[in-house]
Amino acid sequence: MSLKEIAIDFLTLVVKGEAKIAFNLYVSTEFIHHNPWFPADANSLMCAMETDAINQPKKSFELISVIEERNLVAVHSRVVLKNSLKEIALAHFFKMENFKIVELWDIGQEAPDITINTKGMF
Repeated sequence: MSLKEIAIDFLTLVVKGEAKIAFNLYVSTEFIHHNPWFPADANSLMCAMETDAINQPKKSFELISVIEERNLVAVHSRVVLKNSLKEIALAHFFKMENFKIVELWDIGQEAPDITINTKGMF
């Protein structure tokens, strides 16, 4: 399995509500998460992802692009929250070692209802 496939499978499992499986398969014991809204450890992020899956059970996940270079993978995606129909643009940056995720950066931006850009966010 390539690093790109690991990142995609990890995100797909998380969106399907299977964060524990995703973390058990793909996350290193040395994992660090770089997001200002959560503690940096794997368990805190996994619990937050499980809670989100319960609160947003019917969200959809669409890959826009994936780039793999050396031990880094960047994933650009769109998530649609079914209960509100809000679209969110996401960028995840994975650092891998020995086919495990050792660091994760994530950035999200909600798509506005009205945009000046006629091409939109996607």
